[in-house]
Amino acid sequence: MFVYDFIFIFMGVLILLVLLLHTTKLLPTFKITIALMLLTLLCYLGRNNLPSLLQLPINTFFISYHNANFTELKALGGTEKFTLEEHIAPSFYLEGFAGKKLFFDEEKDFYVLMEGIIVTPRSMTKTFHFNITWAKAYLIIDGQTIQTIDRTNSYDYTFSPGFHSVKIKVVNTNVTPTKMYVSMSEYEPILSDENITQSLKPYVQNDTNLYYAFGYKRKTLDVVASSAPTIAFLKSSEGGTTEWEINHCKEANLKAIVYNGVGDTIKTDCDNVLILRAKKLTQLTELPTLSQCNDFAPMGFACQNGPQKLKTLNKEIIRYTGMSLTGFSPSSKFNTIALPEIVLTKDKYLELEQIERNINEAKIVAEKRRVNPFYAFEQTRWSEIVKIDKEHIPLNKFRGYFMQSNMPTYVMHFEDTSSISVHYSDKKKFYLITPDHFLGLWVGDFTFDKQSTKHITLSISWAKAKVIVDGNVIFEGEHSTTLPYTFSKGKHRIEIEYTNNYGQVDFLCDIQDATQEIDASFKTLLTPQTKIYMVGLYGGWRNDHGLDLWLAQSNDPVVLFVASYHATHWNIKNTKNLKAVVYNSHNPGSSVKTDNPKVQIFHDATLRYASRLMPFCYEGPIVHCENKDAFAHSIAYIEKLTGRKPDGFSSIEEPSFSTANLKKLNNTKDITVPQIRLDTSVYEKINDAMKALK
Repeated sequence: MFVYDFIFIFMGVLILLVLLLHTTKLLPTFKITIALMLLTLLCYLGRNNLPSLLQLPINTFFISYHNANFTELKALGGTEKFTLEEHIAPSFYLEGFAGKKLFFDEEKDFYVLMEGIIVTPRSMTKTFHFNITWAKAYLIIDGQTIQTIDRTNSYDYTFSPGFHSVKIKVVNTNVTPTKMYVSMSEYEPILSDENITQSLKPYVQNDTNLYYAFGYKRKTLDVVASSAPTIAFLKSSEGGTTEWEINHCKEANLKAIVYNGVGDTIKTDCDNVLILRAKKLTQLTELPTLSQCNDFAPMGFACQNGPQKLKTLNKEIIRYTGMSLTGFSPSSKFNTIALPEIVLTKDKYLELEQIERNINEAKIVAEKRRVNPFYAFEQTRWSEIVKIDKEHIPLNKFRGYFMQSNMPTYVMHFEDTSSISVHYSDKKKFYLITPDHFLGLWVGDFTFDKQSTKHITLSISWAKAKVIVDGNVIFEGEHSTTLPYTFSKGKHRIEIEYTNNYGQVDFLCDIQDATQEIDASFKTLLTPQTKIYMVGLYGGWRNDHGLDLWLAQSNDPVVLFVASYHATHWNIKNTKNLKAVVYNSHNPGSSVKTDNPKVQIFHDATLRYASRLMPFCYEGPIVHCENKDAFAHSIAYIEKLTGRKPDGFSSIEEPSFSTANLKKLNNTKDITVPQIRLDTSVYEKINDAMKALK
């Protein structure tokens, strides 16, 4: 019912009262009645022009979608589609595809608006449920923001008697909508364990069925028929919401349902089932299996679906009933499942106990494997254990030794290198060492003819590194960093130990002179004839982190800006007319090498990378563009430094006005600088294309 419907009904009742109260004066009554009827008809015909507050529904919500020019939202990881039409309902649910997002504008981003009038004849408490991911919700009652919600939660609010306007705005804050669920329900208290135990007591006997089901979004349970009493325990996904529909509860002799979930709704096909809301129920998606346990050295033994969750859940069930579960329905992609799908008999529990013993045995074996070959090894200087030829340690370079964490003392390959750089994710490409087992040890003797301060730069990704100078540990950690270190005159032994903990190895270590930060001397290199080129990329994918740039033939002096996210070794060729290079990277460790010693090299910590002329836009019901303003920001910064915009641009993607995901160039070959000339017409074309994305 809408507010204006309520008003029309009220006026109709008023007309009847007028007729009843004035039965002795027909003419005045007739005039009053006709006037009221005409006024009612006029209001009804012009209802669309009534104030918006009067057009809202009562005790439910008018739901509308804003800043979206589409009619359907595709479900995340599924085929389901949500039709985005204005409608009336007490709740809404959306789950859309995911994509990266680097900005947030509340007025321009997609949002859902719920508006309604809540009528309470007496003081009443309502519960508002918010199940949101990458979103923010505002609960506004009678014009005041009562609560701001940025995570899954339920909020109780007590209304005084009367009419109350309620508005709920849910705004997408980070990515295209991944999950938005909001509902309003009658207040249902969360019961204590003691209250649940007392409530279930009348139905607990030796043959009571105790079933557990896990659900997400919508789940229909067909409960198995039974003459014995049945109690169902229902659990939604952590941070999730489920609309439960319970069928055959009369045949199943279903007496009670205990559930835990934010905003869950429960519908049964009989009326006398006791429904209790618990403070906590352990989430169990499937029964323990040994096949889902893994040994990732040096990370250790991990069992994705171990027995502990079932044990914890059964402790809760025993606390409520004094008995363990007798049936279980695991996570399923089907919306309709039987309860239970697995009967937990005595033999089944014995089988699960054997699985638990097998898991514990596997864990012990894994721990022994870890303790013997690796952890004792990790506590010691690796160079003291690994069989290396200490008499032939190279001078002013490193000898790298590569091992696996499950047999760390066995060197699978060694090589000499002037800089440390390893980048790979395929075991076939790096001496058959799987990335998550990769260990690297680099040892070298370095001589200094005078006291020298060097920068030891480490770019570390999901790993741990240790730096040892002359037997002393000067760094041990898991984060990329640059260490200033002063070496005295003479020879020093430097050791680098690296332990990878991920499916990709991405490690760089350089010992460089202190970088020359950009200063006022940079502008003296600029002339009216100087060409300014920029190169930007996320990162190369060569094993040595290197990228080769070839400057196109030019009679004009050139200044080059190069920037990346990952550390990159820039190798610039054909630099006859190159006057200066300005570089930076988000991860430390980038370096610049040219074939012309006269080129001046500057580091600029403010310079940011832009890898495309146009942003990469995700195709979907909501258009979202990654790094939308990166190119414009880089251009603006270079213009601020030099007084004019760059004359050319290069990347490891062919420059294009496309917003699609472009194919990358072959990173083992030279990249020409510039790939595209940036003149006035090109900048205008870029601006026009960007305006079309607004």
